[in-house]
Amino acid sequence: MPISISSETITRLNQNKNASVPMNNNKKTNEIDWVNVSFLTLTPLAALIGVPLHLSYVGLSWPIFGIFAFYLLATGLSITGGYHRLFAHKSYEANRLVRFLFLVFGAAACQNSALKWTSDHRDHHRYVDQAPDPYNIYRGFFYAHIGWIFYKDAGSSTFDNVRDLQKDSLIRWQNRFYVPLAISVGFGLPFVLGLFLGDGLGCFLWAGIVRVVIVHHSTFLINSLCHYMGKRPY
Repeated sequence: MPISISSETITRLNQNKNASVPMNNNKKTNEIDWVNVSFLTLTPLAALIGVPLHLSYVGLSWPIFGIFAFYLLATGLSITGGYHRLFAHKSYEANRLVRFLFLVFGAAACQNSALKWTSDHRDHHRYVDQAPDPYNIYRGFFYAHIGWIFYKDAGSSTFDNVRDLQKDSLIRWQNRFYVPLAISVGFGLPFVLGLFLGDGLGCFLWAGIVRVVIVHHSTFLINSLCHYMGKRPY
């Protein structure tokens, strides 16, 4: 017979956990990161406006849809199979080529470098749903979903919890060149491919903007909805 746990009990358990964890472990400040806010606000807006306009005046061709589907799969898998299972949890081993592809398309997913993503995620598992959890659900659904990214980090990270990854030259390379990779592979390459197909802006819209919005919020829902639903405290 399943044991029923009340919401009051869960809240009390969480408060007790938080009391045992130092608050200064929080990696976020109260200062707004306007770059992140702008990017995470404007990309969904551009998708909502651009998709109906493109479908109405140009239409979605099969080649453009194919690039969109490939990018959706490549960047999504690079986060779930690469950043998450391979780098953060060391669930399996992969050769240099596979790691390289995960890092290139992981950068195109625009969720930060593998080093930074893994550092945050390992802190999440270490302090899950507690004060130092980077996306603590008890700070609210919106905060866990996307709000935590709206604030700047508290100082420069030493990456103490990802020293194993710092030994990998590919991961160090991606961390150093994350922004150029994100821009060129995530948006520049789709635009160039689209030019060859006669619809540069369309490919930029679908394989760049629409794709990044879908991958973003698919990932964010793991941090928000999957920690919000359910009554079991584990």
